[in-house]
Parts: sequence; structure tokens; C-alpha cells
Amino acid sequence: SLPERTAAIWVVAALAAALSYAAENMIIAKFRPPRTQSLTILLGMMTVATIALVPLVIATDSFVPFAWPWGTVEWAIVGMAAINVVSYWLFIYLVGTTGPIFASQMAYLVMVSGVLWGILIFAETHSGWIWGALGVMLAGLALVGQKSEVRSQKSDSMN
Repeated sequence: SLPERTAAIWVVAALAAALSYAAENMIIAKFRPPRTQSLTILLGMMTVATIALVPLVIATDSFVPFAWPWGTVEWAIVGMAAINVVSYWLFIYLVGTTGPIFASQMAYLVMVSGVLWGILIFAETHSGWIWGALGVMLAGLALVGQKSEVRSQKSDSMN
């Protein structure tokens, strides 16, 4: 349902983003130092991300200086930063306590939230293709959840 063929590059970008998140899950799970608190890992991630992005911000002249009193832009930046910090902290905690596969399920919540926020804030409308894809994805998630429940019940009955 792409409006024009040149927009296909965004499909590739979306697939690359998904691959990056999957790699992130596995890297956090595999290389997380034992007994390291999630907040410590988060601080390291955010520090490295900041250092990596400073040259890009300078090169693109994207820095937004905060002026007092804060306006909509400043509050939006602070709000997005707070949401990002809390969600990543919870994500790192989930990877550490439940494993990378279960923690990756968080992406479904993020995606559904994004669609709903787009509808509520920007009055977005979506084609049948988007709603169909959303339905297939949620059905797959439900089937995976049922399979996990069945596996859990089988192991309980064996004990």
C-alpha cells in the first residue's frame, strides 16, 4: 500500500530497525556483566549514545537550546527523554530477568502504542493493509503465548 515505489526504501529501513532491536536484545543478554544493575547498564548506554550523537547534532546544526520559560518544544524534549529512560530501564531489566525473547515482546506494545498515539494525536488513518498486518501480528503473538502456556502446563504435569 505504498503511495509510490520510491517509498520502498522505508520498508528496508523498518526491517533494518527490527534487526537492530533483535541484535540489541541478544547483545544485552550475552554481554551483560553478572550482578550488574539495570540502572548501571542504562547509564552506560545513554552515555555512549550521547557521545556518539554529539558530532551528528553539531554537524546538522540540530541542537535546541533550552530557554526559560520552557515552551512546548522544551517540554516535549524532556518528556521524550523521560519516557525513553524509563522504557529502556524496564527493557534492560526484562532482558536480565526474563531473557531476550520474552523482552522482545515489548516491541509489540510499543508498536500498538505508536499506532494509537498517531490516531489520537495526529488523526492518522490507516489502510486495510495496515490493519490486516496488525491483526496478523497480534494473532501470531497470541499463538506464541498459547504455545508457551501449553509448554508450561506440560512441564508442570510431568513433575
